[in-house]
Amino acid sequence: MISNLNINLNKIEWVYNGKRISIDILNSFFASKDDELKVVKVESGENYIADRIYYFSYDGKILYECNLLRGIIKWNINGKNVEIKAKNIQCADISFTENRVFIISQEDGQELIGYTLEGVLVFKRNDYYKLKLLYFVHVNRKLQVVCENSSMQDSYNRDRYNYDINIINGELSIVGMAY
Repeated sequence: MISNLNINLNKIEWVYNGKRISIDILNSFFASKDDELKVVKVESGENYIADRIYYFSYDGKILYECNLLRGIIKWNINGKNVEIKAKNIQCADISFTENRVFIISQEDGQELIGYTLEGVLVFKRNDYYKLKLLYFVHVNRKLQVVCENSSMQDSYNRDRYNYDINIINGELSIVGMAY
């Protein structure tokens, strides 16, 4: 577990096993810990718009970095650095438990793209006709995608739902209302 997670003037700090970890990230404005995934997530960008997302291990090693503006996603798996480039990234995230990096891209309409952690393309789909892919959430150590589905509005006009992602072919299965 970590303690004393703090963000101050482009510096993120926390204490892990009695050792102070300090990382400088320009324009950082948000940091959170995820005890289930055992990572510190940091968001940075000008005017509080997250265009760079980082995951750090509790001991301060960078595990994942996504630069939305440059279209570059990097991560480290088993000591190997992997980098992929994608155009028009709306959102991207990593699932170490599912061995996947998922990307929502606006390159060719709206696409969901899946890579293995070794950087191998597994699927690229743009056939989600009734859905608007929005962002990813971690639920029970898996990534789900939150989508708008206007054909399924409830009596309160809510239309955002969590969907499980089939890691082989990108098919989506509805899980329930997104909150």
